[in-house]
Amino acid sequence: AVEGEHSSVGLLGISNVDPLLLLIQWLPELDSAELQIFTADWLRRICGLNRRTRATCVNSSMTDTVLSALERHDRLHRACAESLVGLLGSLGSQSLSSSELQLLLRLLRQDEPGRAHPYVGPVLRALLGMVRKQGLESAMQYFDLSPPMAGIAVPTILRWPGSAFSFFAWLSLDQDQLGPPSKGEKRKQLY
Repeated sequence: AVEGEHSSVGLLGISNVDPLLLLIQWLPELDSAELQIFTADWLRRICGLNRRTRATCVNSSMTDTVLSALERHDRLHRACAESLVGLLGSLGSQSLSSSELQLLLRLLRQDEPGRAHPYVGPVLRALLGMVRKQGLESAMQYFDLSPPMAGIAVPTILRWPGSAFSFFAWLSLDQDQLGPPSKGEKRKQLY
């Protein structure tokens, strides 16, 4: 997951997420509860180190992989599942799509009425952690513009409040995503 010395993960961050995604997929298959707990806790800590590492994990669809592993909660130790939900909270504070939020809430459905799902407490803590973060690293500061024609719509104003109206928006591009467009890609203009 880290190029170079593995102890430098705090400085360099994660460069290859694929082995971590495989570890998450394998968690329900591990028979040892101790190994599940150790691996999930390690993944939670390493993937939530800093903004760059969280962005790398989010961009590689780690959230979907974690949600898939949590769907098999009958094969996961409770502490392992809580670490995975904590990882979701950390990644969700960076970015969480509406479909991922829907999948997370769908996990809490219980077949038996009147009986709470074991993830209710950890999921609520994770959601509160996502919305409690302040500053530019908060998921509340971003818009999901993933479809090609997505945009921000300003509602129509029937009566102008004065002689003019202005709308401000900031655009932030991750440095990891910058680069020359590949063949076949057209440069998009933002107005």
